[in-house]
Formats: sequence, structure tokens, C-alpha cells
Amino acid sequence: MKKIVLCALAVLFTLCRIFPPQKNKVVLLRRFPQWGSLGLLGDCLRENANLRIVLIENWRKLSTVYHLATAGTIFLNDGFSPLAKFPFSKRARVVQLWHADGALKKWGTANGEPFPESNRYTHVICATPAIAPHWAQAFGVPRDRVLPLGSPMGDVLIGRQAMGDKILYAPSLGEPLPLNLPNLHVRRHPKDAPAQENLLDLLRQCKCVITDVSSIMVHAAALDIPVILFNPDETCFFEDICTRPPGAIVHSLDELHEELANPGDYSAQRRAFVQHHLGTCDGSTCARIIEEFFG
Repeated sequence: MKKIVLCALAVLFTLCRIFPPQKNKVVLLRRFPQWGSLGLLGDCLRENANLRIVLIENWRKLSTVYHLATAGTIFLNDGFSPLAKFPFSKRARVVQLWHADGALKKWGTANGEPFPESNRYTHVICATPAIAPHWAQAFGVPRDRVLPLGSPMGDVLIGRQAMGDKILYAPSLGEPLPLNLPNLHVRRHPKDAPAQENLLDLLRQCKCVITDVSSIMVHAAALDIPVILFNPDETCFFEDICTRPPGAIVHSLDELHEELANPGDYSAQRRAFVQHHLGTCDGSTCARIIEEFFG
């Protein structure tokens, strides 16, 4: 049934190609439950009166196929396998602006789960040159298609500070641990529980973040929030997390409670971690992206 639907969508896409791509039409296709960097880019794009911006949250509409077929540029923030079947114009640009930051947990081709539509990606945007090779591997694209232009999310985080008293537990693998801590807030992976509060609003209420391999550690470290890695599966990472951790690494509940009771000073490690994964966030990432594609 899925193959039949994909073939039908491909036929519809081909029919829509009778309308020429509109150079000034930009589609933002949100495939991840939250807008994140894609939404921040959209806010900046809407300031350009010469561009027509189309936001798509629910792709299960026939109008989605029409907009994708007639767009000059498409930005998306997650995988979207139907693209593999769509015969895009050679003038169309399909840009992957991934929902997470950093070269942490392996995904895509690097994790044995390649993106069927990878040959449709004309560009992939990441934060820094240091992590660009990992992103090329993850998306299965040549290194020269990966543009280290910065992180829109990083830009809005750097220079801000969390002022809350919550302990955020945000596991990415397996079931959450039965932690019993004061002011504990548990956040599941957004794909498992999409209807959750805004991540940035939540992080600003935190004094500590506990996770395993989630990229939430990048944004927490950018806000200078202490991070504790609880028994991370080091085989899941692109790089040896022990060589550049954002905070303490613990392997048992006893070690976790000890670190919470007597936290170490990992501020220098957090700064080095942020520099590696986000670079020097200068507030100009969206401007660089817009200049790259529409300048």
C-alpha cells in the first residue's frame, strides 16, 4: 500500500511540474515535531518582501505536492522519504536543516539507516566545519554539499542564561529511569511525545540536565547549564564523548546522586564542547543562510 501511495504522489508531482518552479517561492517543510532552527529561519525569511514563504506542518495534503513541485527552494528539518520519488527540476534546491545540533548520536547512514531521498539533497547545513564530515556521513552526501553556516538555535542561546531550579531528565534511548529527585522534570524524545512544552522555555527553567545521548546536551551547555551524562552508550556517538564531554559522566544511580549532591566544575569543558559543536554563535546564521541562497 505504501508503495502505491508513493507512486501516486510521484505521478501527481510530475503533473504539477507543468507549472515552472518559482525562484522566489520557499517551502519550509516541518517534519520534526518542533520548528526549532527551521522556524527561526522562517522568521527571518518572512522579512524579505521578495520571497514567498510557504509553511507546511501537515504534509498529508495534496497541496504539499504542488508546493514542493513549484518551489525554488525547500528547507526541511527531518527525513522525508517521498522526496526520493519526486523528479525535481534541476533548478530546485532541497536543503536539509536538521532539527538537532552537534555531531553526537549517530543517525542516518552513519547508523545503518540511510535516507532514501539523500540524492535529492542539494545542500545540508551544519554549525561548524569540525562536524561537517560527520553530517556528510549521516546524510550520505558528498562533503562539498555540507555548508557549515552556523546554528540558528545556537544563535538564540548564546549569551542567555538559565535561571530556574528544575532538574531536567531527557533520555533518548530506552525507558526513563525511576528517578526520585526534587523538582524533577522528565522529557521524552519529541518523536515519542510531540506535545511537549517549548524546549527553550523549558531549558531556561533548569539548573541541571541529565541525559544519555540526546543532543539536548548541546543546547543545555550553550545556556551554561550543568550537564550529567548517565551511562551513555559510547558506541552511539560519532566521536569519543569521553574526550570532550560537556559535564560529568556517571554509570550508576549512586554516582548520579553523588554528582548532584557535590557537583564538579565543568564550566571550561562546557565552553569547549559548545565551541566544537556550535562554533562562535554570532547571531548571524540566518543572515548567512539567506545570503547563501538568495543573496
